[in-house]
Amino acid sequence: MDKQLRIYSSVKALSKTDHKGWSLKAQDNLNFAKEINSVPVTAIEVGLLATSLPIVFTQGDVPGLVAVMGMTEGQNLMINDEGKWEARYIPAFLRLYPFVFAKAPESDSFTVCIDEDFEGWNSKSRGERLFDGDGEQTQYLQNIVAFLQDYQAQFDRTQAFCKRLVELDLLEDIQANFDLADGSKVQLGGFRGINRAKFKALPDDEVVGMFRRDELDLIYLHLQSLSRFQSLAEKFAERKSTEIVEEGETKH
Repeated sequence: MDKQLRIYSSVKALSKTDHKGWSLKAQDNLNFAKEINSVPVTAIEVGLLATSLPIVFTQGDVPGLVAVMGMTEGQNLMINDEGKWEARYIPAFLRLYPFVFAKAPESDSFTVCIDEDFEGWNSKSRGERLFDGDGEQTQYLQNIVAFLQDYQAQFDRTQAFCKRLVELDLLEDIQANFDLADGSKVQLGGFRGINRAKFKALPDDEVVGMFRRDELDLIYLHLQSLSRFQSLAEKFAERKSTEIVEEGETKH
């Protein structure tokens, strides 16, 4: 998740001492995420995103699930020039911002943190206050904490699913390769997907277990979502063409 955490530039633990009097004015854009090309997703979100974006597995000993949003590093094709999300469902990871849970090393406890650089913070009571006059959490902040806790529970469930896939040796490195209309080529890699042959060779009792845990649905949604790479490639080519035209107009 390191690349995705780049959206947080100044993470600090939320404190009723340091942040008393702070309010959050919601912004109507997602510009903070314009330079990440993938976003972590939880198992419960896969069905909501698989019709719009490719859902793949990250590298690492315990991989995670991510939705791919761009064809190159630092590019998010799902956020337009106005900072609007161009699909029906916005991933929870993006909706959590500027809040995030942080886990201390060698600890099971989580701390609510914020990105202090988020432009919506203010001390003029614009938007939602974090603490009341007595320094207690407002209802708004309590709802945020509940959202973070629910997200963490869903994230843990997703990690357990991914860990099982590793134990079953079902993941393999995959690449997406495209020839664009202008003759250029695009290659996107660094992620993993389900090996169909190994998946089909699973023992019946293992398949039944995955069925009862709703994990078969996740696997099939992942496999079906890979076709969305073509849509991303087309979106990439369209944006590239627009940028070339705009560059030419600027020079003239």
